[in-house]
Amino acid sequence: MSTEKDSLCSRCRNPLKPRVDLSSAELMNATSSPKFEPFIQEVEAMLFLAYQDGKDYEAELIRLRSHITHIETQQVRLENHRRQLQSLISPLRKLPNETLAHIFEYTCEKNLLQDFPWHDDGSPPPTKLSSLVITYLPAMAISAVCSRWRQLALSYPSLWSNLDVEICMTLKHWSDGFISMLDRYLQVSGNSPLNLTLNIQGQPQRNEPFALVRLARHAHRWKTFKYMGEHTLTDYRILSDLRYPILTDLELEAQDEGISSTDLNRFQHAPNLRALNTYDLVPSAIPYHQLQWANFKIFSHSDMEDILRKCPSLTSLKLAGFDDSSDFPETPSTGRSIVSLDVYEAAPESLSSMVFSCFNFPLLTDLKISRDVDEDYVQTWPRKAFDSFISRSACTITTFTIRNVALSDEDVIAALRIMPSLNDFEISDKGLKSHSPITTQLISSLCCVSPESLPTGSIMHLVPKLCSLRLVFTGTVFDDKAFIKTVRSRWLPDSKYATIVGVDCLRSVVLKFRHREVDAEVYKPLLDLDKKGLRVVVSGTKRTKIQYQIYSC
Repeated sequence: MSTEKDSLCSRCRNPLKPRVDLSSAELMNATSSPKFEPFIQEVEAMLFLAYQDGKDYEAELIRLRSHITHIETQQVRLENHRRQLQSLISPLRKLPNETLAHIFEYTCEKNLLQDFPWHDDGSPPPTKLSSLVITYLPAMAISAVCSRWRQLALSYPSLWSNLDVEICMTLKHWSDGFISMLDRYLQVSGNSPLNLTLNIQGQPQRNEPFALVRLARHAHRWKTFKYMGEHTLTDYRILSDLRYPILTDLELEAQDEGISSTDLNRFQHAPNLRALNTYDLVPSAIPYHQLQWANFKIFSHSDMEDILRKCPSLTSLKLAGFDDSSDFPETPSTGRSIVSLDVYEAAPESLSSMVFSCFNFPLLTDLKISRDVDEDYVQTWPRKAFDSFISRSACTITTFTIRNVALSDEDVIAALRIMPSLNDFEISDKGLKSHSPITTQLISSLCCVSPESLPTGSIMHLVPKLCSLRLVFTGTVFDDKAFIKTVRSRWLPDSKYATIVGVDCLRSVVLKFRHREVDAEVYKPLLDLDKKGLRVVVSGTKRTKIQYQIYSC
């Protein structure tokens, strides 16, 4: 019998020679003929040879499959090796440790340590974990990437110093894993100042949680402390008789009741305290006189006067509440150190009207007015009181933010007209059920007109020093052309020409649509300005955005 094309035998590695010649025409013709009568011995011999060939073919297939598997495995190993080699020349490896550490600091702003498992169904955990625990522990995750990152993370204690601790008081036996992780963070953070956020849920218990015992041992390292709990610190009988030598920022909030004097007295030994957020100004031994930033809730102008009297060093003040009285004092009081004022309207009675009518702030540069978007009420913008306030204070406002306040476009224009030194302006109409103040009239009023286009050659522009503009628009009808025209008119990179026009060059513009898509083609003219140095961000629904490039989603 003749042979087919030779292949190697899997056993002896010699050429595989088939015993049966399947291409023989004579055999095929003979077996298909009706007169074919083979001898039994000849048929049995042919079957035996076919059986032997079948075994050889099966063995060869096994060898070839094994060889293919080996080649595929080697291919995967080669690809992994190539990636490892590629990582050796990765740009990330060229970053200095100091630069990489700064990046890590942005990532490690919050390390969440939560009691696990959480056994109190009546008080669910403040943070619902939706992924692996390590994803909430960025410092730990970074240290597990590679030897270089681990060494770098361990050499920067500040990465381990931002702790958000959530404790369930109803647990009788605290998890060893939770306590061990807390101990690890406290150990690696070394002597670095701690930025601690503590959230306690559940009913007060007799025994103090192990986690609080460990945290209290490091009270001398607390730099910022924020407490948010179901009950007050007094109810939980914790954090008493401690000293906080470097504590600068303190925020206390209880869900079921207000913060009391006994809560604040726990922090009377904080010689460096500069910022306080408790909403209520209550009598306590806390050093109010050294505060520079505070957030309080007030209900009358006398409350405001108490704040200014007890906190003479305040430079930044945030107010919430309301004043339903209309009997204001004839002579306004003066806050001589206030530089930044944030007024949050939380009721129909206008808090801002009281502040503008009863007080002067001659050093004020940063003014923010906002309203609770969840409350269904309408307020009247105190235009006369605001004008009088700016005139009496003789202050130089450089930053003005107004969010969700019901006022007309004419009210906004009038307010801007008496703030010629304004650099940063932000306005949002979120939550407004009436007409939005963000209209074509308001946008066009900001447009810069070239002196050559006027007969007199001069014009008084609105907010001539404006450098940053941010609009948050909730509606669906917006004048895109007027906005683009205004932005382009204020892009004056030539300082000499800007001086002639009398307007500073716009440096940043942000426009956010809450219920409207961005037409990339319409806003394409702003791309040229972006490439020349103007920061342009326009975003809308369905992730439509232009930011340095046109995005269409």
